[in-house]
Amino acid sequence: MALRIYLLLFFSLFIHFGIMGQGVLDSGKQSQFNQSYLDSLLFIEKGNAISKHFAGLYRQTVHITNKYAKTKDQFASNFILKLDDAFIPIFFQAHEAFVKGHEIPTNWKTYYQCDSLNSLQYQFLGMNAHINGDLHLALIQQFGYDSIKAHKKDLMSFQTVLNKIVDSVYEQTKNYPELKVFHDLTLGTNRIMAREMVRHWRRRQINLALLYYHKSKKYQRRLAHVQKLKAKWDRAVLDHFRASKS
Repeated sequence: MALRIYLLLFFSLFIHFGIMGQGVLDSGKQSQFNQSYLDSLLFIEKGNAISKHFAGLYRQTVHITNKYAKTKDQFASNFILKLDDAFIPIFFQAHEAFVKGHEIPTNWKTYYQCDSLNSLQYQFLGMNAHINGDLHLALIQQFGYDSIKAHKKDLMSFQTVLNKIVDSVYEQTKNYPELKVFHDLTLGTNRIMAREMVRHWRRRQINLALLYYHKSKKYQRRLAHVQKLKAKWDRAVLDHFRASKS
């Protein structure tokens, strides 16, 4: 019965789920800036705070983002890398708030509410907070409507390489009973569902950023809806992403 309820919840959520001013940074300075981000992520990853679980995953993501940016023309590359300047620090702000005992940013409250979750739960909660919550905030902080619109295709094409990170999280599910059963029932096609889920999160966040500039009332309604969906995912992770006890 519990598994049946979980599967119904998963498919229900899956059906519903489907980064201000512009500028270009010098590529050399941006590369150095990204290295400082990587160093900071590594420092957190090697620490004892629960932030380490997402920091390790995020460090891998920054590495592949840099590699991806090098394959694009300078216009697109600068956009992608400049996005990091607003996007990555949001995680650092949440980590610092937790360490200092300050108010945790809304999107990260679930991640930091408990210090006894397993690594997969923290990784997924971090992805949900950052991709499904923070991405559009970074976009509207860093760019105007026209720039976001012009680079939407580049942002979505990044999903091809981001799937490597999604897959790395997916591979861990074999240690989690309910998720393994779901994997068996779907004959492994849930890997594709996981990729589609993240792709849908990202597309929706980009569209939220575009709504912000020209349809403020619709933006507020859509944002409230997205926040409810994000909360449902958080609850599902807490309830069902539990590893076998040794």
